[in-house]
Amino acid sequence: SYLYPVAGVPYVLGASKDAWDSLSDAEREAVSTAAARVWQRTNEYSKAEENEQAARAKLAEQEIEFLEPFSDEDRAAFLDAASATWLEMAEEAGGKAPEYRQRILGVLGR
Repeated sequence: SYLYPVAGVPYVLGASKDAWDSLSDAEREAVSTAAARVWQRTNEYSKAEENEQAARAKLAEQEIEFLEPFSDEDRAAFLDAASATWLEMAEEAGGKAPEYRQRILGVLGR
C-alpha cells in the first residue's frame, strides 16, 4: 500500500472533436504537452519507494500510527467480498460489464 499519491489508473482527458478543433495550434500543443507530462509522471515509479518513505515520515510527524499488514486470511476475505460485490454490480449494469470483470479477474489470476 502506497501513501504517496499515484494514480490507480491512467488519467483520461477527453474533449469533443468540435472543442478540440476550435483550439488554436498553440493551445492544442499546450494540452498535448501537458497530457504527455501527466502520462509520464503517472508511469514513473523509479522514486516510488523514496516517495513512500517520505510520505510515511511526514505522517509520523503528525502522530499518525500505521497498522500492521493484514493477514493473508484477512486479505483473502476482503478480495472475496470485493469480487462478489463487483459481480453483483456487473450483473446489475448488464451489457459487457460481466465479461469485462471476468477478463480482468483472468489477468489477475483469480
